[in-house]
Amino acid sequence: MRVVHISTYDTAGGAAIAAYRIHRCLVSAGVDSVMVVREKRSGDETVIGPSPSERGIVRRGLDFLVSWLFRRIYRPSVPFSVNMRREDTARRALQHRPDVIHLHWVANECLKPESLGSFRRPIVWTLHDMWPMTGGCHYSGNCLRYREQCGACPVLRSRNQEDISRQEWRRKRKVLSEAAVTAAAPSRWMADLARSSSIFQGRRVEVVSYSIDFDVFRPGSMAECRARLALPPDCRIVLFCAAADEPRKGAALLKPALESLCREAGGMRLMVLTAGAAGRGIGDGLPVPVKCLGDVSDPHVLAACYSASDATLVPSLEDNLPNVMLESMACG
Repeated sequence: MRVVHISTYDTAGGAAIAAYRIHRCLVSAGVDSVMVVREKRSGDETVIGPSPSERGIVRRGLDFLVSWLFRRIYRPSVPFSVNMRREDTARRALQHRPDVIHLHWVANECLKPESLGSFRRPIVWTLHDMWPMTGGCHYSGNCLRYREQCGACPVLRSRNQEDISRQEWRRKRKVLSEAAVTAAAPSRWMADLARSSSIFQGRRVEVVSYSIDFDVFRPGSMAECRARLALPPDCRIVLFCAAADEPRKGAALLKPALESLCREAGGMRLMVLTAGAAGRGIGDGLPVPVKCLGDVSDPHVLAACYSASDATLVPSLEDNLPNVMLESMACG
């Protein structure tokens, strides 16, 4: 059996990393697995990057212009994507003659909804966020319009029932009503959202947790990991890895939580350790010192961060059982 995964990225962001791990697990198990992406960052030969026309300066320039115009016109208050431009992702995926198509995070113009109709094969769609079931938002917040039909989108500050969110919702609903799609949700929470949505309602929805490499993410010596990362041995360290500029990740809750902890802990020394996007601007106004490690691409270094910390903070307002939570628990 040949499985072809489709993802916007292979290693950029939590959804892409989760997708790539699933792909590599299948390869390790002897399954014929290939990953087709819009933007390739790894050197893995089993990951198929974009065609030369997709990588060209003109195409990239057009993509940037379309994205800029969309944000300029609609000014979405949270991440919001519509896939409308012509792409060759479906064609490249079908070149590998798959028996099963596994869709992952395909927003940001990776795959048009209409392309699903060209596959004519069983499709599994892992719901890395809510985008497959909405008119464009990646997470809906307090909005429940996705349960019936999107339109007059609060994310776009729209009062028009036939706005672009309604059009995108209608495209997805039409395609999903005709294609053989099974939804795989990494968390029970996401599975419940899918079952309540107008797009996936009545369809098969299964809970399939993300995979973790326990040879990498496992308990380690706190003292050794702190020495490796040049961290002080005599203070309490809390780790924060979420994107500080994305409101739903809860960075705004970090400062009052730390202030409360400092008041209750008396003279206890405390430090915040950040990795990845969390380091950009997170230290402003915090009542404790912050050490930013920057982007951490090596999973062994990331595992050392978890083991070196007394606790990992995940103050998300909405999240889908993210990699950080699973990796941290695996490291003890």
